[in-house]
Amino acid sequence: MIKLKFKDTDIIFRFTFFAVAAIFLLFRDNEIALMGIAASLIHEFGHIFAMKIFGVRLRAVEFYLLGIKINKSGTKILPIAKEFLILIAGILLNIIISVISLVSEKHIFQTFGMVNAAIGLFNLFPIGVFDGGQIKELLIDRFSENAEHQTVIKTSFKIATFVLIAGICIYLLINKNITAAITLSLFALFDIFDER
Repeated sequence: MIKLKFKDTDIIFRFTFFAVAAIFLLFRDNEIALMGIAASLIHEFGHIFAMKIFGVRLRAVEFYLLGIKINKSGTKILPIAKEFLILIAGILLNIIISVISLVSEKHIFQTFGMVNAAIGLFNLFPIGVFDGGQIKELLIDRFSENAEHQTVIKTSFKIATFVLIAGICIYLLINKNITAAITLSLFALFDIFDER
């Protein structure tokens, strides 16, 4: 692990991030891989920008096995609308960049637009590690009457998410996109066995 400090924020690079990035660069088109990393950074910048607007402290930015993660403090005391806006800000920035890029006549910008759209939409999955999963948790925690009710809703979401992802994986396998099917399956397994 490499740990740097920028002002009050820790920047953490885990070995798993470099390992996955290296493997991805070996087996995939490097241009798309670099666009994916750039789109992920843009996505996280959207969250950081929203956090700055609402006065939320950025504790750490961590590059790890599943991508990039932001550790923030103080969002539990925010009104639900502000917390929701922080969670959705990365997706919105990816979609804005996507729309701007897709109107270009240059292929490279159109590809970058599609990569941004993919990163943004992928983050809408209601799986714990993604923004969609965190939004799901936020809404359940804030609007459920009691712990039993929350457990029923969370279990229902896990089952629905499993069925949705199983269907997408079957579609991907039929179309011979084995890498995407395996990746999506792993994210689903992380969510199913997540204790939250």
